[in-house]
Amino acid sequence: MGVEVRSGEEGEEVLFKEMCKLYRWDRSDSAWKERGMGELKILLHPERRSSRVLMRRNQVLKVCANHAISASIDLRPLNASANALVWTATDYSEGEPRVEQLAAKFKLPEMVKSFRRVFEQCQAESERPLASPDPHAPPVPYPSNPRVFFRVAVDGHGAGTLIMELFTHLVPRTAERFRALCTGERGASYKGTLFHRVIPEYLCEGGELESPIESLSSEALEDECFAVSHSAPGLLSMEVHSLSRFSLTLRKAEQLDHTHVALGVVREGMDLLTRLGTMGTREGAPTHTISISECGEM
Repeated sequence: MGVEVRSGEEGEEVLFKEMCKLYRWDRSDSAWKERGMGELKILLHPERRSSRVLMRRNQVLKVCANHAISASIDLRPLNASANALVWTATDYSEGEPRVEQLAAKFKLPEMVKSFRRVFEQCQAESERPLASPDPHAPPVPYPSNPRVFFRVAVDGHGAGTLIMELFTHLVPRTAERFRALCTGERGASYKGTLFHRVIPEYLCEGGELESPIESLSSEALEDECFAVSHSAPGLLSMEVHSLSRFSLTLRKAEQLDHTHVALGVVREGMDLLTRLGTMGTREGAPTHTISISECGEM
């Protein structure tokens, strides 16, 4: 029996695809460093109307560029070259978000013009409001979904409680993994763990466990659907390759859409989450010790 191979691009339309050589600006050496040669794609998710740039290196197929297309990105010629463009974006090719300056060198000027045209069309589309709400992102509670809670402490003192609805009806395995880590029923628990990364007006991240989770390690989540876009604050999200680490969004964060599964939403305690979001830095280091003192299922 054959093994199904999934690329993570299922359900997306290819708007642009051409060979190019990709470079990254190395700040420490003040020089361009080659990232690889491969097909540079612009992909569109038709349901969410979100688009991204994706590139994999030839042969090894390692991702070397993966970022959302937003209206704030500025495409510019590289050194007045007709065959190359440069831009800055928050890239997720290494898993963690990093602001990178990227440059793509194509074989022909016509390829550059085509890339720019499609890219700018996607930018314009990203600013248009949706005609109706995304049907996959329920604005009201879903009655049969479980609810879990975090009691949060700041510097050892109780700060409040977050109550989250899990989207079991959309992403059952990711939601079940998170629920089990809240109850501790499989031997591992979020109790006593820290919010180790807080970026103001972006996200709060936690869930790093000291020991591996044997009971969960075989449960791959790569084929769970990206049904809900990270289009609002208060969304609970888990990276597809992570066993336990989670994020809570402080604002719209659609750049997470293709690497993280939105598995729930904060139903009570948004004021607490907003307050926690002020206890961070641009680099992500928290300014206070933020811990989960208790957790479980409602």
